[in-house]
This record gives sequence, C-alpha cells and structure tokens, in this order.
Amino acid sequence: VLQRMRELKTGYFRFAMNQSLASSDYFRGLQLPAATRAEFQRMSTASAGEQAAMEQSDTADFATYLKKLNEG
Repeated sequence: VLQRMRELKTGYFRFAMNQSLASSDYFRGLQLPAATRAEFQRMSTASAGEQAAMEQSDTADFATYLKKLNEG
C-alpha cells in the first residue's frame, strides 16, 4: 500500500477512497444469476408476509408490550 501511494504521489485518504470506488464499480458491474435474484425476491416476499402476519396477531399496544417486557 505504501509503495503504491508513493508511486501515485497520493495520501492515504485519497488512495483508500480510490480503492473503494474501484471496488464499488467492480461489484456494481457484476450480475446475480437469475435463479439467485428469484430466490432473493421469493425470500423478500415471504418475509414481508410473515411480518404482516405477526403484526396482525398482536393483541396489545406497544406501551403494554413494553410494560410486560420490563416486568419480567
């Protein structure tokens, strides 16, 4: 790292920022396989459904929940 910084005549912050931007560009350029994207979408939809079901099954308001939580 120090050798490359000397070659580029740059400070640590600028060197690290340039490395970060280069890595970001590289990874943003990659594409997930269609099967992986579909699986993530399925997981996201299932998670949202599970969250909605949990919220619908709540029988107490948040203040009551906190009170019971702190009592135990």
